[in-house]
Amino acid sequence: MTAVRTLLVFAAAGLGTLTGAARLVADDAKDSIGTWVAEKATLGGKDIDLAGLKLKIEAGGKYTVDHGAEADKGTFTLDAKTTPKSMEIKSEMGPLKGKTIPAIYELKGDTMTVCYDMEMKTKPAKFESPADSQVLLVVYKREKK
Repeated sequence: MTAVRTLLVFAAAGLGTLTGAARLVADDAKDSIGTWVAEKATLGGKDIDLAGLKLKIEAGGKYTVDHGAEADKGTFTLDAKTTPKSMEIKSEMGPLKGKTIPAIYELKGDTMTVCYDMEMKTKPAKFESPADSQVLLVVYKREKK
């Protein structure tokens, strides 16, 4: 469970002037900057408790996850050309250090949904966590200041 808690990540990519799909990535990167709180999480079709988990997203493709004594830091890249939109997460600290995690994401206002493949093989096709899978689905809410 430690690896799952420290993985719950998403970070903003630092991008310049872009067009088309690249502009969507830049918009998502900008819109995702801030602090997010895990509201609901499902792993292998079962709800899991991630109360207190905070995800901080910074410009430049960096993230930090804080969950009590557990922490994770790293980077990621976005791909807005895929359906659903996808990301590749690279952990640089914590139990998943050196691992690359494929995921899909959706950003709507103050809600961000991320679906991670904890087997680290391929991005999930849908926003669901099938029973007995290692697919982690997390709904985050933007923290109000």
